[in-house]
Amino acid sequence: MEPKQQPAKRDDKSRSAGDRILTSAANVFAEHGYRGATMRRICEDARVNLGAINYYFGSKEALFKTVVETLFEDVTRCMVSIPDSVRDEKTWKAAMRNWVGRALALCAARKPPDFLLARFMGMEECLPPEMTEEINRKYVIPLQQAFERLLQMAMSRDDASKLDEWVRSTHAQYVSYAVAVPNWAFRFCPTGTDMEAWLNSVADHICKRMFARLSYQRRVG
Repeated sequence: MEPKQQPAKRDDKSRSAGDRILTSAANVFAEHGYRGATMRRICEDARVNLGAINYYFGSKEALFKTVVETLFEDVTRCMVSIPDSVRDEKTWKAAMRNWVGRALALCAARKPPDFLLARFMGMEECLPPEMTEEINRKYVIPLQQAFERLLQMAMSRDDASKLDEWVRSTHAQYVSYAVAVPNWAFRFCPTGTDMEAWLNSVADHICKRMFARLSYQRRVG
C-alpha cells in the first residue's frame, strides 16, 4: 500500500501499517457501513493512530474508495470478460453457468475478501449517494451489462421487457444471499452438506430453469 506522499525510504513496519489499515477498514466498513464506520474504530482494529490513516489515505472517503477498488476490481474484470468466451450453444451454456456460479458463490461467501464484497453489495443504501453512483458506474453497471449481454445471446431479437424480466428474476435468486446476517447460505445449506457442493447444486438448479426456456441464438458484442 503506497502512502499519500511517499517518503524517501519506507521500512517493513511502515508497509505493514498500511496493509493493516486497509484490512481493518474493509472489515469495519462491511460491518457498519460507511456512515456507521468511525476512524477511531478502524484505528483501534488496525492498532494505529489517526495520523497513520491520514498519511496513507488522506481521509475516510479516500480510504473507503481504496477498499472498494481493492475488493471490486478483480471480480469485475473477471466476470465482465465471461461473455467473450461464447462461440456457440455449448460455450454459451458454460459461460452462463460460470456467471451464475460465481455470482452465487460471491453473494453467499462467508470469508474475506468475498464476504466483504457481498456485504458492501447488501449495504448499498448505507452509502452516500455520490459514492453509490461511482460504485455503480465503475463496477455494478459493467457487471450488469455483461450479464445482459449473455441473456441477449439467447434472444433472436432485442426485447427490453423480456431482458429486464430475466435480469431481475435471476439476480433475485442470488443477490438476496448478500443482505442477510447471518448469511442465508449458512441457514439454508443442509446440515452435514459441503457448502461448495451445495452452492454448485443451487447454481445448477438456477441454470436448469434458464436453459429450459432459453437457448443460444446469436453473438452479441
